[in-house]
Amino acid sequence: LGTKPSPRQKTCLDLYLNNIKRDSEDDTDKIIVYEKGELIYIFNFHPNNSYTDYLIGTHWRSDLFIVFETDEERFGGHQRLNDGHGKWFKVDEKGHNQRRHSFKLYIPSRCAI
Repeated sequence: LGTKPSPRQKTCLDLYLNNIKRDSEDDTDKIIVYEKGELIYIFNFHPNNSYTDYLIGTHWRSDLFIVFETDEERFGGHQRLNDGHGKWFKVDEKGHNQRRHSFKLYIPSRCAI
């Protein structure tokens, strides 16, 4: 057991949760976006719904590209993001979800990017 942190102190859990953003308040889309360092992790836990042009907020203003995704054939995926490899995704100056910038991305169901 520990002592209760003062309002000014941040716990490790607070710092961790501060980086996780759910883009819908009611969780119907089942998307989690997490920024850590120079990477943005995107998880779609919905069993059926894929999202086209899904708006994602980010702190980064430079264009982005896919480094890794679980829909690749080597992971037993359906290869729905194959046309996204080697492609730069434009980041917009318009903010979203308490982030200064945003971009749009296709996010397949049951996939992590």
